[in-house]
Amino acid sequence: MTIVESRVKNGVLTLDGEEFSCQPTNVHLTPNYDDDGDAEETLCGDKIAAGKKERWSIGGTSIQDFDDPMGFVVFCRKHAMQTVAFTWEPNQDGAETVTGHVVVLAVEYGGDVNSRLTTDWEFDESGDKWVWAPSAAGTVPSTATAGTPGSWSGRVPATLAAANATLSDYPASPPTAWTTGEYVTVGDSSHVHWDGALYAAGDAA
Repeated sequence: MTIVESRVKNGVLTLDGEEFSCQPTNVHLTPNYDDDGDAEETLCGDKIAAGKKERWSIGGTSIQDFDDPMGFVVFCRKHAMQTVAFTWEPNQDGAETVTGHVVVLAVEYGGDVNSRLTTDWEFDESGDKWVWAPSAAGTVPSTATAGTPGSWSGRVPATLAAANATLSDYPASPPTAWTTGEYVTVGDSSHVHWDGALYAAGDAA
């Protein structure tokens, strides 16, 4: 057997459909387990152990960006105590993409004068269990083929911004502007189309 070394790099983090991949210096998922009831003893003397409840949280460390009204720090303050959808792809080398819902909390704001500031954060699982989707690594580049709907040949970019971030990874077919009504769906469930130079929001008009 050979050593497999996984790294968090060139990944994607979205919250409520907005991408914040360029702020974190650390992102991780943590399982937590709580007892579900008590151990029980039956008449014959046998015992049933207490059950367990599993819940996950996503956390990390991000560079503060409170100068940006659309940044991570402001997003967390405006959405504090709200349940939002998230997507996390640790890398493009084979890691699973995780999607689900979390409860957003406000994060630390400010710190040492004239210094690079970071803030730690952790958001708990909310609602349905998270979905762990197998990676489509090895099929990159993934071609977007026009249609109503169209389709991806492999991995699906999480957002419109992710599709445009590295166009060589997401070529369009045909490479000319798509015709009226054609689109593909990205990871946040929104429609995008190819305008001949970039992916644009919505169906082709």
